[in-house]
Order: sequence, then structure tokens, then C-alpha cells
Amino acid sequence: MGYYIFSFGIKKSEVLNIFGSKDEQIIKRVEQNEYFKDYYEDEEFTIKDALVDIINGEKIKEEYCYNYGYTIISICNEFGKTLPYEEEIKFGHQTQEIDICLSEDFGVENFCTDEIVFGNEDMIFYDIEPDDFPMIGLVTLEELKQIKSKLSNVVISDEDIEKLMDSGDDEKGYAYRNIKGIIENIDFCIENGLDLFSACH
Repeated sequence: MGYYIFSFGIKKSEVLNIFGSKDEQIIKRVEQNEYFKDYYEDEEFTIKDALVDIINGEKIKEEYCYNYGYTIISICNEFGKTLPYEEEIKFGHQTQEIDICLSEDFGVENFCTDEIVFGNEDMIFYDIEPDDFPMIGLVTLEELKQIKSKLSNVVISDEDIEKLMDSGDDEKGYAYRNIKGIIENIDFCIENGLDLFSACH
């Protein structure tokens, strides 16, 4: 049991234009999104209600903050891009293993994956705090370029990962695979002019 991080490539400006757009077609489109369907539960205030609030620019109902979070994930998935590395990364243990490998094997100091993937902005979308549940965060294109520079000496091949797995060092193998995947996603976002949206639940 644990929480997992997953990401999409988005253009923040395009997503922000959805908020308060009063566009009924966007509501219909997001309702068909696979994430939206998975998150939907018939309760007093549903994610459909949160979606309508977001599209109409209504003030957030703080007691239902989580449903706004799930709705934002659905919007970003619907209007964003699928990234090359789709593996979900376990928050906590696996992210700590990534940090340890980057420090000990590649000399990348002061790299905290948990913090970096959720960016530095206090309010990302619609007054949702990054540490609310579900956690959501954004790393801008410019920030991704800085991270890419910091990881410039990190080179991991499929053979490196296979050797670790074959030797029985699965934890390090998974850490290497996740690092390689994170770099692939950063490269994809930079090449396509995208910001990196991440969520965790």
C-alpha cells in the first residue's frame, strides 16, 4: 500500500484558459476521460460538480478540495500529452532510492525527487495547494531545463538496468529505471515545449 506519482506533459497556459471558460463542450469532453470515469463516485458533491465549478469559474468549496484535485488531474490528462515513461513511481521509498543513487553514483547533490516533481509554486491551479490530497504539482518548461542541466552527467542504459536486475539488486535496478524514465520525460517536455504536471494518490 502506498501513494504513486504519475505525470503528463501539458501547456499551463492552455489549461488555465479552460478555467472559467464556461464552455459546455469541455465539460462533455472531460466527462469521457478515463481518469474522470475512474474517479467518479456518486456522492453529495461529485467531481462532475467540481468540473462545472472549474469551467464556470466558481469559488472552490474547500471541504471538497479532493474532488477539485481529481478533476484537475482529469483535465490535464485530457488536454495534455502522454509521456514516454508511464511507469508510476512510489512516493517515499522509491523516490528516496532515486535521490540516493543520484547522489552516490552520479554526484548529483541536493536532489529531492519528492519536491522537484511537484514544483515550487504555492498555487498551481484553482487555489489547490500542492500538499492537498490528491497531491498535484507543476514543473515549468524553464524549470525542466534547469533540472536537465543538473542531470546532464547522468547516463543510464538499458544494459545498466539489466545488470542490476540480474545481480539481484532490484531496488537499485528500479531506481535506475525510474531515473532513466524521468530524464526521458523531461527531454520529451523540453523538445515539445511542455510543462510537467504530476499527481500523487
